[in-house]
Amino acid sequence: MASPAAIFNIFQDATIVAITGQIPGTLCLEVDCDHLRDRLEGPGNRFFLNIADCARFAYKPSSKHAVVMTELAAIAARRLWIRDADQHEGLFVVHCSEHIANGDDGNLEVVADQIRITIDNGREISASELEEAAEEYWSGLRSQQNPI
Repeated sequence: MASPAAIFNIFQDATIVAITGQIPGTLCLEVDCDHLRDRLEGPGNRFFLNIADCARFAYKPSSKHAVVMTELAAIAARRLWIRDADQHEGLFVVHCSEHIANGDDGNLEVVADQIRITIDNGREISASELEEAAEEYWSGLRSQQNPI
């Protein structure tokens, strides 16, 4: 099973468009990532990241005077664009940019053990299936940039 940080790394260039649930508890992040979703069978354009046993979910904008955000609707309103993620002793950090006018950069801090991934038709997908779709996308992009 892939770590939560590894799963968020696969979603590079995706945007978090909605967040539901509660802390502590289970969260569901709705993620817009056309370049990956287009490579999976069935109609639709969204992924759902179901984060079980989530003990922390907070967004820290990079601005010097910014306040740490924990209210889910407020975080979702920032339309966080995922750049990458890493793991820090039980905490994983998703490095983001706000996909809004005059948006900031920041870090989404999450404490949770596992993420289940589904697509908008309800089908659960594995991290390896998602990794294959991402590799197909990035390989195709590299070949377009470096034609022989």
